[in-house]
Amino acid sequence: SLGVCLHLLVFGEYPANEETVSDCSEDTNMSSDEEQKKGFGKEKSYYWVPEECKELIEWMLHTNPKKRPTIDQILSHPWMASEMAEDLPQQVYLEMLERTNFMQGPKVELLPF
Repeated sequence: SLGVCLHLLVFGEYPANEETVSDCSEDTNMSSDEEQKKGFGKEKSYYWVPEECKELIEWMLHTNPKKRPTIDQILSHPWMASEMAEDLPQQVYLEMLERTNFMQGPKVELLPF
């Protein structure tokens, strides 16, 4: 789903749906909206992620598919409509390049014997 993809891009990991579902199922008196709020983003501190972004992802990952936003609602969401830094694509590219180079490790040259 698009919500899973956005979560992966923003947080660098897949959403922990199994924790959310098990945490929420303990209280059967909660509405599905209350269940959704109880588990989302509580396991870790994501201080660098804007609240509007977290809210959008939470909405996109709602356990009830009928309550998830349409593509038009996603595109008009305040976080999606906000202006990004002009050099953001370049920043993302440079960070990904750095991570890719780091993951490849140092280049080891073979010594002739």
